[in-house]
Formats: sequence, structure tokens, C-alpha cells
Amino acid sequence: TTNKAQIYTENSLEDSSLYNRTGAECPICFTVTPPGDAIVLHECGHTFCLSCFKSYVDAQVDEGNAANIVCPMPVNQCGKCVQQIELRKVLGGNAYERLDRFAFHSVISTDPTFHHCPTPDCAFVFVRDKENCEPSE
Repeated sequence: TTNKAQIYTENSLEDSSLYNRTGAECPICFTVTPPGDAIVLHECGHTFCLSCFKSYVDAQVDEGNAANIVCPMPVNQCGKCVQQIELRKVLGGNAYERLDRFAFHSVISTDPTFHHCPTPDCAFVFVRDKENCEPSE
């Protein structure tokens, strides 16, 4: 898990804007978080404590929404996409890799042009264009 100390040591000056610089109330748990303990989403400016945001992202992955994670605010109030850099920084390496795998498999499973390699234990995916590709005889 990522904690406040890891966030400060892993951040460069250019991505320090991901985290709140002043106290902020999380609209999910209604606690006021001290500076550095909440994420400020770039696309919309909404702020969430790290714990609530991580729980929200985990729930989205568990529900199969990994490919399209949007701001946790109700869609009629926001609906803006969460950026990959925000997900990577808040979740950390292993959790972000898990999210990335789920997003990849979600896209692959919903697009009929993508196919898994038929070779056992092969992780490759390919696109078959049926209009421009004739089957071999």
C-alpha cells in the first residue's frame, strides 16, 4: 500500500499537483484530510482522500469497469475520466498493474476484432480483419 511518506518521496515537482496542498474534505467519507493525504483530479478538480479513492478504484476494477474509470462524484455532477498518471501514482506498482491487466482484458473481451492466440500458454492478442483477410485453405 502507498502511504504519505512514500507519496512525498516518489513525487517529482511536476506531479506534486496530484495531491492537496491544503486541508480538504473528502466528499465520500466527509473527513478533512491534511495536505498530501488527498488526490486532486486534474480533469475536474474534485478532491478525495487517498483511502476512499483507492477503495473506489478497487471497486471499479471488481465490477469490470477498469477500462473507463471516472471521477467518483455522481456522473450527473462530473463524469470526467481519471488520468492514468493519477491512477499509477495513487495505487502504486502492483495495484496499478492489476488495474492495467483488468482494463486490457475488458477491452479485449468487448471488441470482436481481438482474438487470443490459440497456442497454449501464449499471452498474445491479435486483430483479425475479416473484411481484408481471406481464410487459408
